[in-house]
Amino acid sequence: MTRNCYVLDSSVWIDAWKMYPPDIPVFAPIWNGVDALIGRKVLVSPEDVKEELERGADALIEYLKRRSGLFYPLDAELQASLIDVVAQYELADPNSDRNRADPIVVALGRLKKATVVSNENPSKTLGKGGRPRIPDACTGLGIRCIKWLEFLKEEPWNS
Repeated sequence: MTRNCYVLDSSVWIDAWKMYPPDIPVFAPIWNGVDALIGRKVLVSPEDVKEELERGADALIEYLKRRSGLFYPLDAELQASLIDVVAQYELADPNSDRNRADPIVVALGRLKKATVVSNENPSKTLGKGGRPRIPDACTGLGIRCIKWLEFLKEEPWNS
């Protein structure tokens, strides 16, 4: 049973698509469940995740674009949350297009009081000059952060 809202990072979508492809029948209940959560507006990703995924230009992004309500726009509330997150955590490399959505994923998780789902690991070099990652920022901001497999354990996937 869904406990709250989930905000998914690009890494989750990419890994889930590769490891649990929806065209394999045994995984269909997972993808049907994901569709149900999107339909109930309890599973979202920021529009910036869509932009990251579009760089891959594969079947994943076409599949996700057909899910109405999945991609959350960068509205005024999310922008205010984002300003607060980036003031505390430099999650995106300003010299790269990689991880551009990361601070927005965290900001959306904070705004919606949601669980962030990311397959990133915490930084091993945090405090030694290394850049924080999504789990580091979530921990620091009091946002629950889990990996894809933990997410799968929380939801009933028998539909």
